[in-house]
Amino acid sequence: MWQLLEAMKQCGLKNDALMEIFYEQVAAHYQAAHDYAIYVFHDRYDVPVKGNDKERQWESRSCCGF
Repeated sequence: MWQLLEAMKQCGLKNDALMEIFYEQVAAHYQAAHDYAIYVFHDRYDVPVKGNDKERQWESRSCCGF
């Protein structure tokens, strides 16, 4: 799985075959009682620490997406 994730990162998520393998692996190993979605991001993103009301948002952090 780590090699698959690294390959997905190297291609910038533009290799459809790698993405399909990833989705198939997740579907085969993740059992859920309800429908679910898989979101895969590549690049950096920033979630604001405080909202317009100046209150700290619990989920806020800067992180490197993948």
